[in-house]
Amino acid sequence: MLELVKALVVLAMLSYAAVEDLRKREVPNWLWQLAAIPAALFFLYELYSVFDEPLKMVYLGLVVTFSIMFLMLLYDIGWLGGADTKGLLILAFFYPHFLGHNLFLALVIYLALILSLPLCLYHLIRKGTRIKSNHFIPFFPFLLAGFVLSLFIFSTMGEVL
Repeated sequence: MLELVKALVVLAMLSYAAVEDLRKREVPNWLWQLAAIPAALFFLYELYSVFDEPLKMVYLGLVVTFSIMFLMLLYDIGWLGGADTKGLLILAFFYPHFLGHNLFLALVIYLALILSLPLCLYHLIRKGTRIKSNHFIPFFPFLLAGFVLSLFIFSTMGEVL
């Protein structure tokens, strides 16, 4: 039941972000501030379940630290926009790597990248080798599609997220 609530909250968040990304190429900050509340609650709930295992706690600290640093690097070099970085960070708190959700989250991101590849190639061929700053590719529609496809794949496999 808890996993269903989590999936519905993430689905609502990604749906709104996708619509705003398509309409304005910008997602408002209040969405991430609002989404951080349930993400933190789910994260703390799952953290409580492994609190008695010190090795997982150390691993958690390393994963969170390096994930944030990696997202900051992708933002800094221009591969991700600010909203993309915030959205992926919130998604990582909903489905933390240290609890075995790494396959699910990796599949979401992998499918989003695969689905966005034709549009990226189109822009590269049509606009040249570099995408101009005013021609950002909206990533959230692809992230939403990757999330929905991942939910479908995991539910048909009988896996519990």
